[in-house]
Amino acid sequence: DQITIGREEGNTIRLTERNVSRHHARLTRSGSDSESTIILEDLDSYNGVKVNGVNVVRKQTLIPEDTMQIGE
Repeated sequence: DQITIGREEGNTIRLTERNVSRHHARLTRSGSDSESTIILEDLDSYNGVKVNGVNVVRKQTLIPEDTMQIGE
């Protein structure tokens, strides 16, 4: 129910670009399978996270049409 994203080994998704923080972001699923919600959390990364081209401030609920950007 949780996916971590970052440059350091041990993250669920490991991105090796220099502008990705060691612990960059986390995706958390909550709720039941039929009505689950995905929350994106910026883990105080240096370069931030964007959703649909807009910087995320701390946390944001995602919808299926959203596009998330980390790094270049």
